[in-house]
Amino acid sequence: MSQEAIYEVGYPSANEHPPFMGNYIKLVTESNVLDAMEQQLQRFRAFVESIPANQLHVLHAPYTWTIAEVLGHCNDTERVFSYRAMRIAAGDKTPLPGFDENMMVAAFEYAVCDLNDLVDEWAHLRRSNIHLFSRFAPKHWKEIGISSDSPCSARALAYAIVGHVRHHAYILQKRIGVKNIVTI
Repeated sequence: MSQEAIYEVGYPSANEHPPFMGNYIKLVTESNVLDAMEQQLQRFRAFVESIPANQLHVLHAPYTWTIAEVLGHCNDTERVFSYRAMRIAAGDKTPLPGFDENMMVAAFEYAVCDLNDLVDEWAHLRRSNIHLFSRFAPKHWKEIGISSDSPCSARALAYAIVGHVRHHAYILQKRIGVKNIVTI
């Protein structure tokens, strides 16, 4: 599918996603979400690789997760949101439940993971998601299903994927004391 066709699908409206997802979607100002995914792939990886190794497993109050756990959570969410988007884009009307992010982080013990492993995993997931979304025809992007007890479109999930990483990158930059916070 051409980049022009992706542009035509437009920005998701407020009635296309659960309310919590709006916090992520509003962080995405780009009109072409696939371009945003691609650019974020490079920027987020570079940012994560710049995090001092001695900060990865530190719990910075008032936060409840270490930086490694935040990165693991980004991986989990990338998987869950893309799975939902795939099901919804295919026209599957089965309601898709929410997930307990705290349970996932605890279950997979990200607090002991290596930085390179976490960022490599995320980069592979993102590359896979770029392939997934690039195969969507315009009708797939606008398909509506149920996610977290609310109507949700595949395009809203694509924008939420980008916004979710942006949200956590902003917080992580503040946590490690980045002076000039940049949009990732």
